[in-house]
Amino acid sequence: KCDICGADLGPATDETLKFYKVAMNLGADISGVFQFMYNTADTKYVAYKVVANGVELKVGAHMTSGTFVLDGYMLPVSAKNMADIFNVTVIGITADGTEYHGETRAWSIKQGAFDLLDTNAKKTDDKSKKAMALIANMLAYGAAAQKNFNYNLDNLATDGLKAEYAALIKTTTPEMNTIAAVDQTGAKVQFARVSFNLAERIQVLAMAVLAAGEVKEDYKAVVTQTHTKADGTVSTKEYTIEGADCLQSGTVLGVYIDQMASNELRDEMTITLYKGDEAVSAAYKFSPESVLKGMLASKTELITAIMNYGDAAIAYFG
Repeated sequence: KCDICGADLGPATDETLKFYKVAMNLGADISGVFQFMYNTADTKYVAYKVVANGVELKVGAHMTSGTFVLDGYMLPVSAKNMADIFNVTVIGITADGTEYHGETRAWSIKQGAFDLLDTNAKKTDDKSKKAMALIANMLAYGAAAQKNFNYNLDNLATDGLKAEYAALIKTTTPEMNTIAAVDQTGAKVQFARVSFNLAERIQVLAMAVLAAGEVKEDYKAVVTQTHTKADGTVSTKEYTIEGADCLQSGTVLGVYIDQMASNELRDEMTITLYKGDEAVSAAYKFSPESVLKGMLASKTELITAIMNYGDAAIAYFG
């Protein structure tokens, strides 16, 4: 505050605090990456942070070289928020807790995507062409999500897109496969259904019914995911979701599965519930694609956009 008039002068500032690079992540999440580099030999600040619209971001990549550190702060963005403007600020913190505000970038996934399209359009290699198709169909996914949720309709993610980029957007529904129902006869715990979270990123929710009095903390879910590339190469990954990280409402247990990347919508997956070391459910089989197919009739434009985005990601990433 002003020592004379008492007016609030705002936060202390330091113009030397600047972002090293701002980029867009085309991988698992739709997100921005705000890179900040600092020298640990500089003792003015004991810590740094980056905030977007007042919310502190988490560090993704962390790299060091001698006394220099490069941190990549991740800004995950839901599909319907691709056109939203985020004011992102880097902040240095001194030993006494004083925060100095440095550079602020006004940024959106939409603008980052437009810039990346322009960059790739200058190249002629096949990978760049596939990147352009991926980005254009990602924006179409964002616009479809905005329409579905009646959100920010005056600024759709595809508004202002150059005609040559808009031509890369697929609008027809691709072939979608289903997975046969799993026989859960005799299982102590049975899955009721699996749904797709349309409001967020690529995320599914598997719901199981527990016995009365059971609590989620006693359980864990093991997910196995099989990915087949266009060249026939098959890879498998397995991960565990602890019960404490699940949802519970009465006897219904909800397991959020969000470790999937955009190119994994057609992956075959199984989820098995364990209580301790005992498997108490059948190995319930599904794919994000099969779940989305069940929603196609009621959400045709959005589901079509999601699948075309996923197929463009398969073409780009494999």
